[in-house]
Amino acid sequence: MSDAVPPSAAERLAGGPRRASAAAELLVARREILRRGYLFWGITAGAILVTEALGAASGWLENKLHVHIPWPTISSTVGHLEDRWSIVGAVVVGVIAAIAFYALSRKEENTSQGRTTRRAENRTVRFYNWRLSIVPAVAAGAITYLVQRGGAPEDANHRKFVLGCVIYATFAFYGVILPSILIRVGLEVQFPTLVYTVRHLRAHRPWIAAMLVAALSILVIHLALYPWPDITREPAQYAGLSANGAQSRAIAKIRAIRAGRPPLLYSTQIRGVDNGSEAWVVFFKPAAASGIPYGGCVVVVTDKVVNPTAECSK
Repeated sequence: MSDAVPPSAAERLAGGPRRASAAAELLVARREILRRGYLFWGITAGAILVTEALGAASGWLENKLHVHIPWPTISSTVGHLEDRWSIVGAVVVGVIAAIAFYALSRKEENTSQGRTTRRAENRTVRFYNWRLSIVPAVAAGAITYLVQRGGAPEDANHRKFVLGCVIYATFAFYGVILPSILIRVGLEVQFPTLVYTVRHLRAHRPWIAAMLVAALSILVIHLALYPWPDITREPAQYAGLSANGAQSRAIAKIRAIRAGRPPLLYSTQIRGVDNGSEAWVVFFKPAAASGIPYGGCVVVVTDKVVNPTAECSK
């Protein structure tokens, strides 16, 4: 009688104890990869949401707690870029649609962490983890804030959006763009792609697919038609200029005619009509510490003219 131990059911299905052991090791490795994916994208998403929430609550924090938040929300940053370059809206819609397609489709990846490569072997970059997404964003934001600090008060709105672009672009670069570049030269970072993570999470939690589609659909409309759902987005161009273009021209004009005098600060602007033609009407107010009363300074701006009222020179 043989003393050999009969193979287990798992071993018979796997083709023997050696193959069963290899399958178990592969399962453990995949679970570790997914754990790193949940860790990286969970922490990164949390950092972005905190940044976004503070930007959204900046007005309330300023008024109630006197806490100044110098960056805007992601949506207002994108809306600002769309005002300057309308093509940004199409790019945003295209990128979100591509993410939804790849996250919800079934696709085999070349590497164990969901990246496409033509190389037979890839070397792991072990120090590239979640810290290398958040730390650069914090550092880039702090440096940008310090460099811009102390500028003219009327440029505060512009500085705010520059800071927002730096912070959110850094998150995107170190979380998505740079890992995709590194894999092309045979270097793979220590976390799977967002699409790979979502796809495998969806396999265990099918309802996530429905939530993801709903969230991305809302995000497309919100960013492409920002500031929806508050109001329907007006055309970016008016009187031959975007809102930011008109504001910049008016600020430059006021700065030139008030050289050596107490400054006037940008207040607000509206779309109006001047001499029967479309025009931006830009309002200015005195600085709180200037000691001069409001003098009714208004600048009419089109793509051809910049006309301040006489009060702007007083």
